[in-house]
Amino acid sequence: MTQKSLLEIFEYISLAGSAVGTVVAATSQQVAYAATPLTVALALNLLNRRNTIQQTQDSTRSAIGETYQLIQSLHQQVQAIPTLNNQLNSLDQQFNARPEKTAIEDLKASLSELTEQFTQLSQTFNNRPELQTIEQLQTTVAQLTEQFNTLSTRFEAATD
Repeated sequence: MTQKSLLEIFEYISLAGSAVGTVVAATSQQVAYAATPLTVALALNLLNRRNTIQQTQDSTRSAIGETYQLIQSLHQQVQAIPTLNNQLNSLDQQFNARPEKTAIEDLKASLSELTEQFTQLSQTFNNRPELQTIEQLQTTVAQLTEQFNTLSTRFEAATD
């Protein structure tokens, strides 16, 4: 058991002794039977209170110390932000100054230009008059093939 719990137990015992002492004092007419246990109970109560106050103060000091350390750590991190920001800006400038970035931008522009040219060529090719002629020729060939097949079928039927 801890010292605090022992003090509390003794305090309760002395309070019970005070109650018994008060009864004994009332019957025997001697105040000492009531006063002694009360004095002991008050002394134990005082010790318990001092211990509790000391523990509270210790806990408070510890919490304040931890809070102070956290605040110091945060303060250092906040102080480092401008330096980190400057480093980031420097890296950004270095990246933007690299020749690869310019080359990538040039390649993107070239790709866009080639895509546009391809689209124009595709449209020009699809709108050529030869395509219409080819489609007409395909239709004509299909019709002629059908007529040929019909005539072949008739000829075979006539020769049988």
